[in-house]
Amino acid sequence: MPVSTASGPDQRLVIALDEAVRAVMQQQQALEQVKQRATAILSAAGLAAAFMGGLAARDEEDVLGPAAFVALGAFVALALAVLWILQPRTFTFENSPKALLGWVDDDYSLDAMRRHLATYLEDHYDTNQTKIDHMTRAFQIASLLLVVEVVALLLDLWGR
Repeated sequence: MPVSTASGPDQRLVIALDEAVRAVMQQQQALEQVKQRATAILSAAGLAAAFMGGLAARDEEDVLGPAAFVALGAFVALALAVLWILQPRTFTFENSPKALLGWVDDDYSLDAMRRHLATYLEDHYDTNQTKIDHMTRAFQIASLLLVVEVVALLLDLWGR
């Protein structure tokens, strides 16, 4: 195990820790982006339904066609996917100060602390990434459902 020299810390461990911190920070940004996109797509779906539904309501027929029911189903499924994305989850983007202080109390060297911290951050990254991947997949499904909704609404308007 590399040790600190009189000239300073092992630069390899500094690089490893810096990279671990960078990765977790980028992951935190990616999580926020998925949530923001999910909210935006739900707004777009609602707007499309309201606009095209309003156009359809101008028609004197009160009967909804099969395409309107497909659009409604797609909107409901999209809303459920977005709600699933936005539900509270536990993510870990930092380490416990208590654990760090424990390392100090156990007389870990600064390099040993960097090594452990980088390892723990990678563990957090891996655990978080699994959840973010599932959220991203749900967003992809919601995006497809938006397309289905809009196409179905257009078909319903075209058929009137």
